[in-house]
Amino acid sequence: MVWVVKTVGSRPDHECVLGDGMGKDLHSVGCSGAVTDGGVRDVAGLMTIPFAVYSRGKTIHHCALRVKSINQPIEIGGITVRPGELIHANNEGVIKIPSACLDTIAERCRQMRVFEYEAHEVIRSSTTAQVEKRRRVGELLRKFGFSH
Repeated sequence: MVWVVKTVGSRPDHECVLGDGMGKDLHSVGCSGAVTDGGVRDVAGLMTIPFAVYSRGKTIHHCALRVKSINQPIEIGGITVRPGELIHANNEGVIKIPSACLDTIAERCRQMRVFEYEAHEVIRSSTTAQVEKRRRVGELLRKFGFSH
């Protein structure tokens, strides 16, 4: 479970949604991470627990949380997230995984890792011409079913 939080205050850049204390509490009840457009604090403490956080950034300010609604769709990180949907977030952003691909996503992720390994071997070559690199990566895309 991931806790997805939309800030609605007048100063979202200064609003702290969670720190290490709340992260530890959320982790203790089975939550694996949080996604918010607000800020976080106590990052060093958060790094000591197995709890992932995607946020707008860090803030020193600690504000009172006021819950306006729960289990409702919210727009965050450029996407609308509904309760029960699968999301992935890291330091590069947030994506929503379409429910139509849940049956195949694990295998496709494994294929992508192998494709990237093989493609990076081609790309790293200092003795291969760029046109040949493009051709070989194109072949790999087709081999793994990633071309249209």
